[in-house]
Amino acid sequence: MASQSEPQTIPSLMIDNPESLGLFLQDLIEAVHSQCPTLYVDLEGIQLSRNGSVSLLTVLLHSNGKSDRVYLVDIHKLGSSAFTTISTSSSDREIQTLKGILENRRIPKVFFDVRNDSDALFSHFGIRMKGIIDLQLMENASRHTGAKGKRFLAGLGKCILYDSGLSDAEKKVWETSKDKGKKLFAPEKGGRYETFNGRPLHDDLKIYCEQDVRLLPRLHEIYDAKLRKMSGSWVRKIKNETKRRLEESTAASYEPNGKDKALAPVWKEVSDDSSSDDEEWDGYEDTARDCEGWEDDMIKNGELF
Repeated sequence: MASQSEPQTIPSLMIDNPESLGLFLQDLIEAVHSQCPTLYVDLEGIQLSRNGSVSLLTVLLHSNGKSDRVYLVDIHKLGSSAFTTISTSSSDREIQTLKGILENRRIPKVFFDVRNDSDALFSHFGIRMKGIIDLQLMENASRHTGAKGKRFLAGLGKCILYDSGLSDAEKKVWETSKDKGKKLFAPEKGGRYETFNGRPLHDDLKIYCEQDVRLLPRLHEIYDAKLRKMSGSWVRKIKNETKRRLEESTAASYEPNGKDKALAPVWKEVSDDSSSDDEEWDGYEDTARDCEGWEDDMIKNGELF
């Protein structure tokens, strides 16, 4: 049991060779076929974008009735093979690789601000993600304020401190563990981004990466509950804006460090019968029906986003 000075962690597995990659893909594919999972994903790298590189991809596998599992995929070491290696554990050709899973609209993947992650994956590995839920957009839309109160986007740290429901002691532990990681890679704290490519990976960086995804399921539930109490049009607005983010981040004109990225989207009105994006999500309903309580979990599992 962790002491009050240690972060609560979920056991993580380092994926850095063909054998561990095969087991990771097998775990993902088995979960997709039998457990209706949600994947919580985060990337780290040097200037993470088309202008930099990808070092690590962290995946939290969240399934009903199963303990959460965290995988740290070493992209720096594995390179493109991390995404193109074919698993023999699936006869479905669409999800035999990590690339296929990230591009499959039926498998919900949750990010907090997907833009630069999408940019990096598309630019360096040709991955055009689908089935994405963006928690940053969910948080902004779920605020019980007018348009003025939604003007600026929140960062993950602020969301965890104000919305996660952690106790003050838990928040302090979380902040301490994050600060240890930042001191290793953040230039303003004396670190170097190249540290993400050092091997063996520093334990404090492993914890930093794990902490980035550990609380995402909790935030997802909280913002989902708020949105359920709001007009259904907000769900369609978030879905449209998520699609716009994905398209924008793969366009030649995308600016990874644009000054306007702190601004929330201009939430456009949509009609109740709006169906401009229905085609992108066709078929997910069949997957959702296989899950217990699918009708009550459509927002959370990504059907409407």
